Amino acid sequence: MYILAALFFWFIGITMVLKPEPVFQIRESRKYASAAEPSMMYIISTRIGGVLFLAVGVAAFIVQFFM
Repeated sequence: MYILAALFFWFIGITMVLKPEPVFQIRESRKYASAAEPSMMYIISTRIGGVLFLAVGVAAFIVQFFM
């Protein structure tokens, strides 16, 4: 079960780190009337969140072997 969670978090984390623009399109673009671009702060915070998702994925993978 934890291995599936680890894979899920890895997938989301890698997507957030490498491609923050599609994350913006999915989560935030509906809030704007025009075709807005994500700000640099949004990109940075999304990448930091992606690193945290990757860390949780690694932790879930490690827990798999110790429980």
